[in-house]
Amino acid sequence: MPSDAKIFTAHDDLCTSALQQALDECAERGIRLVLGPGLHSCGAIRLPPGADLHLSDDAVLRFVSDDDAYRDNHVDVTAESSNTAMIVAEGASNIRISGKGLILGPGPDYIVGRLEDMGTHIPAAHRPRVLVLSGCNDVRLEDFRIQSSPMWTIHLIACSNVTAERLSIDNDREMPNTDGIVIDSCQGVVIRHCNIATADDGIVLKTCAGPDGTPVG
Repeated sequence: MPSDAKIFTAHDDLCTSALQQALDECAERGIRLVLGPGLHSCGAIRLPPGADLHLSDDAVLRFVSDDDAYRDNHVDVTAESSNTAMIVAEGASNIRISGKGLILGPGPDYIVGRLEDMGTHIPAAHRPRVLVLSGCNDVRLEDFRIQSSPMWTIHLIACSNVTAERLSIDNDREMPNTDGIVIDSCQGVVIRHCNIATADDGIVLKTCAGPDGTPVG
């Protein structure tokens, strides 16, 4: 661990504001923010330019199931009626998320029914994605785990120079639209040594439409 890293300790209650403040301060100082062991429950967070978030081995970043918590994390590209995300970075460079900790989504809370003939759940109409990076450059995603995404898990939109390696994505195999990594109008994306288990695409290339109906990128 870098000697100038800041440790973010687990809280007994929601830590959204405290975590966002710590991310912003550490990015401004050019140092790593380390989530310490334990449970960190939060709502929407945004990654500023230069963010370096490290999840320690026993850290769990658990996102709440309240859809209103993600309203401010609006995403221009709508997918399956989803236009929000738990973690968002827009137009940012030098982003890193690393460590062997867990990002835990609220997937089960977005199940509203069952299609027995299809063997799948019926998902809620509005479901946040886990991580959306839009227009970002120089991104590294390394070693961490994501479980129980209610929607697309990692969505890269018009990004460049992205490396994703040694990630583990494990979603409910009966929850539709839980794609692992969606590469949308990007350049220079490298994915290697990842373990992805979902009910939909593991890795998919797309060109989605922006809010004006034209392709992004």
